[in-house]
Amino acid sequence: QDLHARQMERGTCVTGDTLYDLFEQDRPRLRPFEEAERHGATFGEFILCYLSRPAALRSPDGVRSLLEGLQALHARQERPVLLVQHPSALACFQEREQQIPDGIRILPPLTHIAFLSLVCASTFVVTDSPALQREALYAGKRALLLPPVPSGSAAVQNGWHIACTSAADLAAAGETVLQPCPHPGLPGTSGQASRRVAAAVMAILADIADGIPQGDSASGPQDD
Repeated sequence: QDLHARQMERGTCVTGDTLYDLFEQDRPRLRPFEEAERHGATFGEFILCYLSRPAALRSPDGVRSLLEGLQALHARQERPVLLVQHPSALACFQEREQQIPDGIRILPPLTHIAFLSLVCASTFVVTDSPALQREALYAGKRALLLPPVPSGSAAVQNGWHIACTSAADLAAAGETVLQPCPHPGLPGTSGQASRRVAAAVMAILADIADGIPQGDSASGPQDD
């Protein structure tokens, strides 16, 4: 629909989702029950928080706002919050270790397998990470999205995830985040996106080598 609105359908090859490929590749190695227990949590009974843009936490006001929002969310949901530290945010939370409210546990940076295991074990996630938005869907979890949320986010428009205007609004989502995630799944051709991307690029290069023009001459080259 987005490509149609931008009049970019002609000459466009839809190849799939490479992040989904990686998730499916890792799925047999995920241990959600064990990983939750390792961090003192119960499967399906905790909230996972991860921020990919820790620059917002460099100010005391930013840290305070986040912790207050998470504490309100913890009180509303009656579930512990596991906050996974981004590597560049280590010093930020170490300096404020005594100020962490009850109900919030700070975890060190995790391996990708351990992190995905916690995603699968959580009730829902809180994040500003575009990648985690998608991985949460693969795991069947909803997400509360902290700003900045990309405009026209399909996950928000389709009702899978909930956009928050600020950390202070986290608790306002209520029970919505506990409802089953109505993600429709991915088509049967998914799982080979990386291979299909490579095949599409090779086909384009072969056409160029054979002198076959690319794109629509009336509207200029098409974006991939």
